[in-house]
Amino acid sequence: MPIKNIRFAGHPLHPALTHFPIALWIVSFLCDLLAIAGDSTLWWTLSYWNIAIGLCFAMAAIVSGFIEYANLPSNNAILRIANRHMIASAGATTLFVASLVARSTPEPMELERMSTIIALASSICGVICLIAGGWTGAELVFRYGIGRCDNQ
Repeated sequence: MPIKNIRFAGHPLHPALTHFPIALWIVSFLCDLLAIAGDSTLWWTLSYWNIAIGLCFAMAAIVSGFIEYANLPSNNAILRIANRHMIASAGATTLFVASLVARSTPEPMELERMSTIIALASSICGVICLIAGGWTGAELVFRYGIGRCDNQ
């Protein structure tokens, strides 16, 4: 028997946890853009730490998401969208891990040019996956009522 959906004060935990990696990773991408425009190590360092902290929050979101997934009704339309949501979100997480690994240090001057390009390309693709994952997650909530407070 699967674990019941995780709730805090009656509210589903997964949607609340997803806001942190989404916000942190989008801010990291904006910091990357500012680092490129201003050639500043401060923005690159902030981007690095936003990705790292976002990954920590993503782990909690992933665990709660798997629990929510295990409790989904066996409706083909819902499962199809949930699978898309999971693939897009896993893609975003993987791409931001790749971006962090390519950076290997908060200081951009210590990186080779190719590592910087890989870090930036991974972040750009990660943001695209974030948008797709957020869109499909919202579709689950607003179209099908998955994870809503009144949908215990």
